[in-house]
Amino acid sequence: MAEAVTKLALLSLIAGIGRSFLITELTELILAWLLGVRDRRGMLLVFLANLMTNPAAVTVFMSVRFALGSRAAAIAAIPIEIAVLLSEWRLYFAKRDMLDTDRLVFAKPGTPDSREIASLLLALVLNIASYGTGALIGMLGN
Repeated sequence: MAEAVTKLALLSLIAGIGRSFLITELTELILAWLLGVRDRRGMLLVFLANLMTNPAAVTVFMSVRFALGSRAAAIAAIPIEIAVLLSEWRLYFAKRDMLDTDRLVFAKPGTPDSREIASLLLALVLNIASYGTGALIGMLGN
């Protein structure tokens, strides 16, 4: 019986990761394109940033929810999302050969720190949108 529960929990985790990853990728790739990420390298970077952060974030979130309940998971979502945001921001900023931040709709080329600010805004807007989309789908599904 315990083995069946463990398998069910593992399948639930895998399904949750897959569903979240798909929602995140669709939301963020479409929005990135609308915000000015138009070349394949930039879109690949957005995809890879999500591949790097989303499965880990969902695993931690679902583990907290399983072990401590929904209220603890809701609280844990804050530092989890901050870690995701910071990771993706630094990746977007570091990969200047893949992401042309001067083409983003909120870019101000030539200003001090414009590349860093545009990278931060991109990460922030994409993550707010995908988190909100996932939360909305989750509410509608319950």
